[in-house]
Amino acid sequence: MLPQWDVLQHPKVFEELNLVLTHKAEQASGELRYDHPRVRLAAARALRVLLARFPESTLYKHTTMAGINWTAYRPQDIPAPEDLVSAGRVVMQSTDTAPLIEEDATLDAQHAHQTACLNGLDATLIPLFVFWSKGTEGNRAIQQSGHAALRIALESTMLQPLERAVAAFALGDLAIDGDDATLLIHFMMQPPPAAMGTDEWQATTWAAAEALTLFDADLIAENYGRSSSMMEPRLPSPTTP
Repeated sequence: MLPQWDVLQHPKVFEELNLVLTHKAEQASGELRYDHPRVRLAAARALRVLLARFPESTLYKHTTMAGINWTAYRPQDIPAPEDLVSAGRVVMQSTDTAPLIEEDATLDAQHAHQTACLNGLDATLIPLFVFWSKGTEGNRAIQQSGHAALRIALESTMLQPLERAVAAFALGDLAIDGDDATLLIHFMMQPPPAAMGTDEWQATTWAAAEALTLFDADLIAENYGRSSSMMEPRLPSPTTP
């Protein structure tokens, strides 16, 4: 039986939340669509809270082994957070050297449990959840680093629609900067990338629209007026859930 504090950190919980966030479900019409953006936002928030209990070194090792490049989420002239880099160096040390710590059976079991949970997630989203948590916790410098990484992720054309959708959810959840509202509005006004399907792009812009509902209404109105004076909006079809 899992310890009381770990009841929700069950691999099946991670797997089901990941399905809600990342997978399309068949509708009555027979179409495959993502769940309502508000439901996906709730799943993303839950995963963010659950992953905040994991050591960053564990998350870094898991994503690195999956081929995830963390430097994609920061400007080239800004160094990676030292705590994350140092943690990554420790966990990626060769097992041929003497271990720094002798893990007992409890630590081994905990590591196996955490790995099972992480295996149920889309690994590309884990860095976004880490930066999301950084934006809500820690000192001002850590919060700013997390916030900046999320803005980069939203604007990056190198990332997949799902990653940019989670970045949008995170910025809306933080809702700390009027410029973020402007960024989300601009994002919604963009035409879909040439190589991307219309449905995927609409689902992503709906995520941005849901994120905007978390901002103060007056702030949205102010920023929308400023944004709409620069370009015509390209909002998703109203038939999209």
